[in-house]
Amino acid sequence: MNYSTLRTFWVCLVIGTGLTAFSEAAHADCGDGIVDADEGCDDGDANNVGDYTCNRFCQLVNGVPCEGSGGLSGFEACASRRCSDAGFCISASGCGNASVEGDEICDNGDGQNGFDGECGENCLIEVGATLFSCVADADCETDNCDEGSGECRLNGICGDGVIDANEGCDDGVFNGVGDYTCNRYCQLINGEPCGTTGLTGKDACASDRCDAGFCGEGNCGDGNLQGDEACDSGERNGLDGVCDDFCKLEVGQACGSDIDCATGRCDETSGTCVFQPFCGDGIIDPNEGCDNGNANGQDGNVCNVYCQVRNGFRCGSLGLTGNDACASDYCAGTSNTCQAPLTCNNTVTDDVIGESCDDGANANGDGCSENCNLEEGQECDSHDDCEDRICIDGTCESAPVCGNGLVDRFSEQCDDGNDDPNDGCTNLCLLGVG
Repeated sequence: MNYSTLRTFWVCLVIGTGLTAFSEAAHADCGDGIVDADEGCDDGDANNVGDYTCNRFCQLVNGVPCEGSGGLSGFEACASRRCSDAGFCISASGCGNASVEGDEICDNGDGQNGFDGECGENCLIEVGATLFSCVADADCETDNCDEGSGECRLNGICGDGVIDANEGCDDGVFNGVGDYTCNRYCQLINGEPCGTTGLTGKDACASDRCDAGFCGEGNCGDGNLQGDEACDSGERNGLDGVCDDFCKLEVGQACGSDIDCATGRCDETSGTCVFQPFCGDGIIDPNEGCDNGNANGQDGNVCNVYCQVRNGFRCGSLGLTGNDACASDYCAGTSNTCQAPLTCNNTVTDDVIGESCDDGANANGDGCSENCNLEEGQECDSHDDCEDRICIDGTCESAPVCGNGLVDRFSEQCDDGNDDPNDGCTNLCLLGVG
C-alpha cells in the first residue's frame, strides 16, 4: 500500500472518561520528508522503519516530544492523541490507538484495523497480510500461523493442501482423484498409514479402523464414512431419507457427482440427487420430444404417452427436434409441425413425395388413383399431376391405347379395335388400304 495517498479516516479514542473524535485529512505529501501543517512529523522513507519515531501516517509515536519539528504540535501531533504534561506523546491504551502495545502484534488505528487486510480488529495479523509476519499462532487473527512462510492462514479447509488438526490428510485438488490415498473428506483410505500429521490412528482413517499402523476395512452400515461411500447413517441407512442401504445419497440430498446418488444422477444446477429421467416426469429429457407429465396421451395434448409430439404440433424445441421429435417420424419443413408419415393414402397430399392428390381410399376410378395421382378428367397443372402423365388443356387425359376401339385425337388416325393391318386401319391405328 502507498501510504503517501492515504484517504481520510476517523479515529475515536477514549480519553479519560470522555469520547473524543478527530479527522485526519488525507496527507498527500506524507513521506516526502517535509513536515507539513497537517503533520506531526515526516522522516520520509524512514517513516515506520526500524526504531522509528514517526509512523507511516506522519504521527509521532509514544515517548517522543509532542512539539515535533514543525506542523502539528501538542496532542494533535501524537498517534495516540495524548501528550503528557511533560510534553511527550504517551499511550492511549487499547487496540485501535495506532500504537502497538501489550499483546498487540499490530495496530493501524480504528480507521484501518479490520479493513486494510493487514491488521485485524483484535490487533492481530490478518490472512494475506504483506506488511507483517507471524512467528506463532497467537500472532494471527485466525490463530493459525504457517511458521515456514511467516504467513497467517485460514483454518481447517479440506482441499487447501494443508493437513489441519482435524484432518488425516490433505492432497489439495488431488483429494479423491485418480489413484488417490486421501478422499475428498480428507480421510485416509484403506491400506494407508494411519496418519502422521493432523489426526492420527483410527481418527485419520475413512474406515475409522487402524490395524498394525494401517487404515483397515470397514463396512457400509457401520456409521463410518469410508472408501467410496457418500454417506453412512449406520442402522438408519434406508430409513432416514438421507442414506440408502448401499451408502448412497437419497433423492434431495446435496451431492457432488452422479456416483454419490442412489439414483445415479446428481443435478448440476441444484447440486442435489434427483430421479433418473423417465417419460412422464414432466421434464423434457434429451431422448424425448415432449413431456407433459400426467397429461401425456390425454385428448388435445401435444404429447403422447411415449413422449413423442403428435401430428399438428410443433416439432419440439427442447430435447429431440425435427423428425426425431414426432410420433410420425415426419416434421413438415414449411410449418415445422409434425405430420402424418410421407406415404400415399394417408389423406395428406404431400408434394415432397410427388403426390397430386390423396383421398386415403387406395383405389382407382374415384378421381385419385391408388398411386395418389389425378385420374382422367381431373383438372391438372402439369403432366406430373396425372396418372398417365398427360395433362392437356388443364385436364388429365388417359394414355392412348391402339386397339381399344377408341380413337385418340392426338395420336391415332383410326382405331377399329383389332390388330389386323389389312382392314383399312393398321395395327398402329393409322389409315391404310385393306
